[in-house]
Parts: sequence; structure tokens; C-alpha cells
Amino acid sequence: MAFFLDFVAVSETIGAILSLITNSILLTLLLSYKHNKLGTYKYLMISCCFVQMIYSTTNFSSHMRAHSTNASYVLFREYKGSNRKFAPFLLLQFCWMYTTQIAILCIHFFYRYISLWQFLSTSKLHWFDRKRLYLWIALAVFFGFSIVVLKYTFLGENDYLTEHLRYDFAKSYGLRMEEVVYNGPIFYQGLENKKPIGVWVTIGILMFGMMTCYTSMLFFGIMSYIKLKHRKTMFTMSEKTRYLQKQLLIALMIQATIPSLLIYIPAELLFISPVFKLGLGPLANISMCCLAIYPPFDQFGVIYIIKDFRTTLKTFVIKSWTKSTISS
Repeated sequence: MAFFLDFVAVSETIGAILSLITNSILLTLLLSYKHNKLGTYKYLMISCCFVQMIYSTTNFSSHMRAHSTNASYVLFREYKGSNRKFAPFLLLQFCWMYTTQIAILCIHFFYRYISLWQFLSTSKLHWFDRKRLYLWIALAVFFGFSIVVLKYTFLGENDYLTEHLRYDFAKSYGLRMEEVVYNGPIFYQGLENKKPIGVWVTIGILMFGMMTCYTSMLFFGIMSYIKLKHRKTMFTMSEKTRYLQKQLLIALMIQATIPSLLIYIPAELLFISPVFKLGLGPLANISMCCLAIYPPFDQFGVIYIIKDFRTTLKTFVIKSWTKSTISS
């Protein structure tokens, strides 16, 4: 079953390389984009690019793997150092970026919804002026940090969980528990299936945060679509602005669909399966592969949907190809 560990490693490498490439391309397109209709949303997209590059870098550097039993799930990595109090942060650095990325995605949807108000009533875009935008981003970073604090405080290593995992790790990965560091809950303890209150409350908070983000994305996405179809909106917008708004909304829908398939659903299955006493074992690492390859798919969708970006990139590729052909 060590095959799963190697497969995740390959996924992390490919995901990190492609993420740096696609995000760099999108950053270049955004910084060179002269159309002022994007407004401060341009800077929100730029911040998302930076967060995704950090996301991929921390995913690659954390070497994080997953395992679940019928009573627990853990995120782990090989570790042979002596500082086991610091070691969990090698895992939690990625968890920080994971939740920050989700929060920024929610802010994206909220911005698109707010931006359409200027065509129906009093504009609320001042909520996202340059200064306030930094506060929104800081809020997303703080949300990610608070999740890390919860996980470190209540879902850290303990003797019972270590012994519970010992046989599985030896059998599945050929690893002793002294060779790994992990973070995660155990939902049931002992023959009596005791439920640790702190663990269940912590997981409840984490699940509530995740579901709030996801339902907010759906709500603001649907409401944005309805407002974009509103008759008054259609008459107030210029044709060019309306076309750009539609492209941005489609891009945002893709940015909701891809995370749903690659980060929300796999993560939720990993979290929930032990609650129902369903152990995935090494198969839980499929979710780690999904998390690793998510960023490049996300940004490629944005580049493809927004016509100005697609045209600029296509023109650049054609010119570069023509120049290299002529010189050779």
C-alpha cells in the first residue's frame, strides 16, 4: 500500500509545478489588463493567485498523507526529528492555506453579488475599496489560522490514537508510529465506543465552517445569476460590461464546481466516513491527490472563460511560435 504514498508524491509535484505556471500566467494577464471594468476585483483575483501558489507550495513541502479507520482519520507525514511539539505545524501549514483559499473563494462570490447592486440600487462596492479589500483578505487569513489553532489544540497526537493506528500503519505503509507525526480526531474510544466531547465539538465547528463557506458560495452564485438576468440590470449595463459580467460569473461558477469536485467532496468524505464507522484506509490518500491537483485546473478555467485573457494568451503563443520558427 506504500504505492499510495508514492502516487500522492507525484500528484503533489505535478500539481505544484502546474499551479506555479498557471497562476504566473494569470498574474501576468491581470497585471497587464488595462480594462477598468474589473475594478478592485482585479486585486482580489491577484490575491487569489498568490494564495494558490502558497497553497501548492505548502502542499508540496508538507508531504501530507491521509489515513482513516472505522473510528478516526488522520493527516500524517514521515518525521524522525525530536521536536514533536513543532512537528504538527509541518502539516498544519497546508491546512492554513486550504481554509484561507476556501474563505477567499467565498469573498469572490460575495464581491460578484455586491458588484451587481450598482446596476439596481445604491452601490455597495465601497465595501471592497482598496483599503477594505486588505481587511477582507486578512479576515480570510485569520479564518485559516483559527482553524489551525483548533486542530493543533484539540486534534493533536495522543497515546490512545497512536496505539489505535499502530497496526494499520505497520501493515499499510511499513511505518512505526515513532516515524510519523499526525493530526486528527478519534471519534470512538474503547469497546464502549466512548465519544470524546472535545473532539466532537471541534469537528462540529470545523464542519460548520466548511458548510457555511460552501452554502455561501452557492447562495451568492445563484443570487448573482438572478440579478444578472434582472431586466433593470440588463438595461442599465452597457453591452460590453454585461458581456464581461457574464464571463466573470461563468468563471466564478467554474471556480465553485472545480473546488466542489476536488477539495470539498473528497475532504468531506475523509472527515465523515469514520463518523459512520467506515474506514477508507490508504484509499483516503485519493483525497490528498485531489487537493494537490486542484489549483491549476481552477486557474486554467478562469483563463479560458474570460475572452480577453484567452485572446491575449493565444496571441502571445502564436507570436512566440512564429518568432522561434523564423529564427530556426
